[in-house]
Amino acid sequence: MGRKLFLGFIGISLLGITLFGYITYQTAHQTRIEELTKSTVDNAAQLATILGGSDPDKARELLQNLQSRQQVLAYNLFIVDRQQAVIFNTLPKEMAAGLTRSLPNSSDNTGRTELGNLYLLWSRQSVPDSELTLYILRQVQKSGFIPFLKSAGIPLAIASLILLWLAFWCAMILGSLYQRLDQQRRELEYQTLHDSLTGLLNRTSLVDQTELRLQRPLSEGECIALLIIDIKRLKEINDTLGHYAGDALLRLIAERLHDVIRENDILARIVSNEFAILLDGVSEESVLAATTRIQEALSEGYEIEGHKFYLGASIGVAFYPEHALDAINLIRHGEMAMYAAKRIGTDITIYDETHKTSTLEQLKLVSDLRTDLENKNIKLYFQPKVNLESGQTVSLEALARWEHPDHGYIATSRFIHIAENTGLINQLTYWVMEQALKRSRQLQDQGKSLNIAINLSMWNLQDLELVDYLQSLIDKYRVEPSRITLEITETAMMVNHKRALHTLHRLHELGVILSIDDFGTGYSSMTYLKQLPLGEVKIDKSFIKSIHQKPSDSSMVRAIIDLAHNLGLTVVGEGVENRQIAEILRELGCDQGQGSYYADAMPFDELLGWLEN
Repeated sequence: MGRKLFLGFIGISLLGITLFGYITYQTAHQTRIEELTKSTVDNAAQLATILGGSDPDKARELLQNLQSRQQVLAYNLFIVDRQQAVIFNTLPKEMAAGLTRSLPNSSDNTGRTELGNLYLLWSRQSVPDSELTLYILRQVQKSGFIPFLKSAGIPLAIASLILLWLAFWCAMILGSLYQRLDQQRRELEYQTLHDSLTGLLNRTSLVDQTELRLQRPLSEGECIALLIIDIKRLKEINDTLGHYAGDALLRLIAERLHDVIRENDILARIVSNEFAILLDGVSEESVLAATTRIQEALSEGYEIEGHKFYLGASIGVAFYPEHALDAINLIRHGEMAMYAAKRIGTDITIYDETHKTSTLEQLKLVSDLRTDLENKNIKLYFQPKVNLESGQTVSLEALARWEHPDHGYIATSRFIHIAENTGLINQLTYWVMEQALKRSRQLQDQGKSLNIAINLSMWNLQDLELVDYLQSLIDKYRVEPSRITLEITETAMMVNHKRALHTLHRLHELGVILSIDDFGTGYSSMTYLKQLPLGEVKIDKSFIKSIHQKPSDSSMVRAIIDLAHNLGLTVVGEGVENRQIAEILRELGCDQGQGSYYADAMPFDELLGWLEN
């Protein structure tokens, strides 16, 4: 580009200076002719005056004397008498014959005659007091490009060299400016089509690229699949460690996703924690295999600022041409499928028409949950925990239940998820804690000394006011801290591990019992047994429900019980659904059982009757 600018600038400059020079030359030349014409007339008049009163011989003698003194060398002249006979002539021979005949016959006293590449400027004057007539002629070069070059060659060459130097630097400056502007244009175009954090395509570019892919014909059995991937728990990391850590995590996620897709697949980041992958020319079976690879890649741990995190993903899948015929609707339906996966708690969901209604329903549920929390329309149920050796109820787990006026009872996992994602979880937990301690006080007043268990979310452990609020409730309802069990899951430790651990130690100092729920399902179960000030372990029901059918599950449960007892912890088995499971747990040394075999969760009034029976 710099060379083109340089050559272009040189060409235009040379053409410009040449045209300007030529026009200037023509103007100057015309002016000079006019000046020389006037000078010729003046010189003719002066010479005629000098020759005044002379006869031919005397005139010839005067002119020869003047010529010898070199006073008339700039002129050519001739003199004729009354009969037009030439008595004196300085014209060259080739010019004399024609001019001495033509000029005396002219009616003009001044004129210009062309002679080859010359102009002859002439003036006629009658000699005073004499029969003689004087003709003076001056030769002038005709104007033209060749004469112009001859006349202005050296100045033009000098000007060209100066222009060459100027053109070089102007071309360098303009070339640099052009490159900078071109680079800015490319950067702006790149930013318009790419995500600035990860360098992946953005939503706009995804729409364009998807539309292009949808235009090509598909072979039989082929389809185009769009995967919308929502990264779980990213908001928690941003809120606790800051956006710098969240950004670093997003870049790692982008790298992992790039590693598991094919070269011709399209990867994009469409919003903060959502990615999209377009799989072109695939079968539905290969799409499911791809989603499995993606889930495996994303489920591996991430090391950020000395903290290790485990994330999951909800993936929505939409197929072309089955679910949409254009890019906009394909992306929209993929997002609806992803929201459905989040709502029902599955890793992968394929779009169907019911998801349109479900998305609108989800928005309404968020609003309704906020309203019902403010109006105290959430209900608290209790499920007993039974001592496996004595068969006596020793504890109650407080469980929130939400009965929606239109949809009936909403699954606990679903509305807890809504509360966590809308900032309502602390308000919900505070309400559960107060109601649970209030009922615990009632039971103690009736002579029933039962522990009360309350579930905590990962967000509750980040709440700096949690411990003080619980202390105020203990004082208000006069409940012994040792009769309160707070249940946490392993995932609660994945967000700001240090703050969560600090909160747990403060709760332990308060005197409450800490229990780890769903034990055995996470990646760091043994680590938490060592780090946390626990008093209880609840074995996940996924191990318990098949304990009477799978020897491997029985061995696993036995190992957990032995380990927990060696650490001085109470062991609770969740999901006890029949007498056989209860007997096996008792034989393995499990301390308590909880499940439908004993009782499902029930309202407090119903619980009182159950306890009496």
